[in-house]
Amino acid sequence: NDTNAIVTANTDNVENIIKYQVNFDESVANRNEYKLLDINLNVEKLKRKMILGDALPKLAIGGGYLCYSFTDKPNSNAVGFATLSIPISGWWETSHKLKQQIAENTKDNFTELLTLQAKQAWNELTESINQLEITRELIEESKENLKINKDYYDAGMLSIAEYLQAQGILHQSLDQYVENYIEYRKKLSEYKRLTNQN
Repeated sequence: NDTNAIVTANTDNVENIIKYQVNFDESVANRNEYKLLDINLNVEKLKRKMILGDALPKLAIGGGYLCYSFTDKPNSNAVGFATLSIPISGWWETSHKLKQQIAENTKDNFTELLTLQAKQAWNELTESINQLEITRELIEESKENLKINKDYYDAGMLSIAEYLQAQGILHQSLDQYVENYIEYRKKLSEYKRLTNQN
């Protein structure tokens, strides 16, 4: 029977999705978007260290010795100097701490968003499989209904219109199954993409 072949062929292609279920936090940590956020956070931390280095007190010491003789008598001079630079304002550090905190908050918020995306994709995938099961049951019921209607039609107890209606219901069920199967494949592909399983 053609309807059995269609449903069986598609049923064989419905994968056991349990093998795709992952720890959402781990899968988010493997996504490129997360890695970019991590790099951004490290950049902000390094910028803070560089600015902090510029804000530390600086001591410069130097000296020189000069010996000359324009006359018979040699002259010599020694020069020494020291410079101490002490920053008196810490506004730059507060500003950069704020930028680092913003980067950390952005990373945390985006991590939560990525995790929610993966969880939602999982829920949609399981729902699409449930829809396939419901449609499969509907096909079986439609086949049984068609068989009963054919028997009644052959016995003269049913009009051709009612028999054709039963056939139409079966075809609608098969069409719905194909649509649900396509949706399942889309959901599986999206879930695998969001959990870095490509």
